[in-house]
Amino acid sequence: MEAADAREKARAEAEALRDGRLDALIARLDQASRDVAENARAQAAEVTALAEAATARAAAFDAQAEARLAALAEGAQAALAAQAARIAGFEERLERDRAENAGALGERLAAHARELGEGLRGTGALVHEAADLLRAGGAEMSAVSEMFTAAVDRYREASDRWLDSLGAVEEALEHKGRGETADLLGTYLDQTREVFDHSLRFQRELFSELRALRNRSS
Repeated sequence: MEAADAREKARAEAEALRDGRLDALIARLDQASRDVAENARAQAAEVTALAEAATARAAAFDAQAEARLAALAEGAQAALAAQAARIAGFEERLERDRAENAGALGERLAAHARELGEGLRGTGALVHEAADLLRAGGAEMSAVSEMFTAAVDRYREASDRWLDSLGAVEEALEHKGRGETADLLGTYLDQTREVFDHSLRFQRELFSELRALRNRSS
């Protein structure tokens, strides 16, 4: 009888420990999701400020460039909002399901969300400094508009690939075994890192072009 009681007590303690770790992981993931959403809002505000600064200089560039800057603000805001919403929704699902493998999945997804937040902060910094350059009047507006339009197109493509991968992981949680899910999640995380590495490289190239434009015009 005492042995059975001891086993039951040990089992209860193990379950409590597991639940505590899962709660902590969920809290971390929730914070990461909030960080991503906040960074998305901050970047959208910077892009909007860029579009407003461009509008104030309407006499310096043609109507086509102005339209492209407006499309830039709309496209960037939509892409970032979609990413933030999907991460927040997935976090809510983890909390609701509390599945047996949710702990390991939550750990890796929390790390991924932090990486995503860093990528968004990097893009936001780029947009912020580019807006300063434009307000200083050192760049040719039409050329800058072309480059930012291309940047948003590439960012949207990366976002679409990332969202498609996240959908595959969500489906795997419902229909595949834990081994298959882990393999798919690993592939998804590798792809995500590749997407953001590409995004950061492109940002550096874009900003080099912006600086070159300013140097030529000064």
